[in-house]
Amino acid sequence: MKKICALILSAAMLLSFAACGKKDQTSVTSQDTKAAQQADNNGGETTKAPSADALVLLPGKLVIVNEGDNGPVIKGINVAGNRAGSSEFNSKAPGTDGVRCIFELNEYLEFYLDSNETSGIKVFAFKHIEDANEYIENNRFNGAVAHGDLEKPENTADCWGSFYFNPEDCEPGYYDLVFVADSGIVAMMQIKLFSEDELSAKSDDELSALMKSF
Repeated sequence: MKKICALILSAAMLLSFAACGKKDQTSVTSQDTKAAQQADNNGGETTKAPSADALVLLPGKLVIVNEGDNGPVIKGINVAGNRAGSSEFNSKAPGTDGVRCIFELNEYLEFYLDSNETSGIKVFAFKHIEDANEYIENNRFNGAVAHGDLEKPENTADCWGSFYFNPEDCEPGYYDLVFVADSGIVAMMQIKLFSEDELSAKSDDELSALMKSF
């Protein structure tokens, strides 16, 4: 009788181990699928699936990072370009959603801010990373492909500053815009950079539809 009980117990343990192994395999497969999807979104570059607490930036969505006693340093932005879209398309009011997020190589980006500050704000462009918390944790800006100083203009219709996406320093793909003030990083968002002349012939409606596809 003892031998029979031992055999039954051994069989139950084997079935339990097999179920655990299947569960782990399912988890790995799910992670591989997410990584493959991210690789498609990043032009074939495989990236690690972000953790549950990762800060993931989205195209056209301004993320307010640092709020002081007087509220956020940057309350909204408009980013305009000089190679695609009409003047109306490039002159939207500063906001946090639906910000223009598609540009070309060899294009100047102009920044229009909704902010109570008048100076001391900088913007950096980096090749996109999956967890934007790395910018905050490291608080360093080596490796920026472009950057500019932003200062409130005397004429409120003028831009605060600009920078240039040089084809010699950049390639098509996703990039992160990181805005920095005296208090550190204050806002971030993601954009997509296209090949030169890839957007220039598109209408405003086509550009808007392309932004909504992300």
